[in-house]
Amino acid sequence: MSTDRSGGRLRFLDQSDTEAAQQRARLDAVTRLAGLTQRTRQDVEREAAALGISAVTLYKLLGRYMDNPKPESVLELRRGWTKGRSRLNTPTTDIISAAIDDTYLTREKPPVSKLVREINGRLRRAGLKEVMATTVQRRVKSLPADLVLKRREGSKAARDEFGPHTCRYEVEHPLDVIQIDHTLADVIVLDDIHRQPIGRPWLTLAIDLRTRMVFGFHASLRPPCECSVAYALEQGIRAKAAWLAARGITTPWPVSGVPRALHLDNAREFKARGFLWGCRRHGIETVPRPVKVPHVGGHIERLIGRLMGEVHLLPGTTFSDPRQRGEYDAEGRARITQSEFERWLALQIVGIYHASDHRQLLRPPVAVWNEAIAALPAHRRRDPPASDDPLLLDFLPFRTPTVDGQTIQLFNLVYHDPILKHWQVRREKPIVRYDKRDMSQVWVFDDAADHYWPIGLRDPVPGRISFWEHQQARQALRAQGYREVDQKLVYETILECRALVAEGDRRTKQARRGLQSTLEAFRSLDLIDVPSPAALPPPTPPMLLLPPPEPSAEVALPLQGGGQDGFAPRSAPPRPSPADLADEVEEW
Repeated sequence: MSTDRSGGRLRFLDQSDTEAAQQRARLDAVTRLAGLTQRTRQDVEREAAALGISAVTLYKLLGRYMDNPKPESVLELRRGWTKGRSRLNTPTTDIISAAIDDTYLTREKPPVSKLVREINGRLRRAGLKEVMATTVQRRVKSLPADLVLKRREGSKAARDEFGPHTCRYEVEHPLDVIQIDHTLADVIVLDDIHRQPIGRPWLTLAIDLRTRMVFGFHASLRPPCECSVAYALEQGIRAKAAWLAARGITTPWPVSGVPRALHLDNAREFKARGFLWGCRRHGIETVPRPVKVPHVGGHIERLIGRLMGEVHLLPGTTFSDPRQRGEYDAEGRARITQSEFERWLALQIVGIYHASDHRQLLRPPVAVWNEAIAALPAHRRRDPPASDDPLLLDFLPFRTPTVDGQTIQLFNLVYHDPILKHWQVRREKPIVRYDKRDMSQVWVFDDAADHYWPIGLRDPVPGRISFWEHQQARQALRAQGYREVDQKLVYETILECRALVAEGDRRTKQARRGLQSTLEAFRSLDLIDVPSPAALPPPTPPMLLLPPPEPSAEVALPLQGGGQDGFAPRSAPPRPSPADLADEVEEW
């Protein structure tokens, strides 16, 4: 039998069968005695003899029962010192309580050893006997856990740990709400050239709340930005057959369509002007999560946790905790490249996650999706835009540079096109969209014609330039003393950096990571069917237009091993004839 007591008495759960029978017999005896109108000592002695206890003990039990007529009143009292009752005198207890309150329960979170030194120091100054460390430890352990966490970690930590999570986010139809979030994958990947470790990739994931289907994702070696969100959204909205076929995946991924709302955290990329502009253009509501309430975004967090559980089975995993990793050499054991990891993740999503029973749905997400889409009312259907619609451009970041001499400048890159004169003569700043994967071309949005016009570099280069390569090349040239940097010199420096990293097998991880990021950016432009704005039907813009410049062929940029990363140049939409232009000039 346990010796633990509660309030000085044995608890009901601690009783053996014999003790329970004894307690029932005592309860029956005191109940009979309490019901007698004229109780004599002979009655008490007779009941005491039947119970095998003295009359004095039975009188005590009867007195407790008369004060509190409940079964626990006749439980056996514990002999000796009651557990939890302090043996310390009152001044010592007061000093310990005060030290715990103003020293231990603070945001500095001192250890118990410091608390013991502080208490004994106060006791010595008060002329009292010092206490042992175990005495202080027991006193600290008896404190309410929520109080300790609130005083040492803050109200939010206490609320997250002990507060009720009553908020539950549920929707009725598929594509009503999509949750998006980023995470750093717990695995080391290799570059495609040397197959050397280059670090951990970033993931941008989106999930449909109604069906728990993965709406879209984007894997990159670069930290999350506006472009990461745009790529993931563009993949999620469009049909994914071509994307899967480009990676040799035959399992279907039926999710597509324009969502009604996006449930987002408070990251900077979700507050960017380009992203919000695209959401409003396509009728997508942005719903920010409450600040410092992570469980509100539990759907996407649970998806990330499940996928990271699969990632932890890959060679080169970093696990989610250094204690789990132990002496495991993640970089030495890494075997999978960035492109292979993207394909592996897609297979995990469409082949395993979508086809496995969901713990809350009790069905595979793909089955729930197919059923929900079939039952979706016609007025709630929001099919993806046509394949020639420049969907991605609507979500890409933009700038509003000043037009000077039919040229604009973005990130020290100069772009030229006669169409820019429309904004120049009106003294307006155009909305210029850019894709960081390829800065050799930007797109100017014509609000009057509801159309994007492609604008090329003033000094064309034979290939593509990523945003990150351009910035790195400019920094390298400035370090060498070049104050005035032209685009041709920047491009030559980019080619030289690529060659150095591609040929040298002992370059730094950062350099290999940068080259791999460029390769992935250029590869994605070819594998993903990104519609060119030039493919749209040419509008009739009510604006001042000039004849287009002479078309120039674009030479593919060699990346590695003499191969060609072909890039079909995008031609501008047909423009009015010179006679029409003269009429427009006369109107102006």
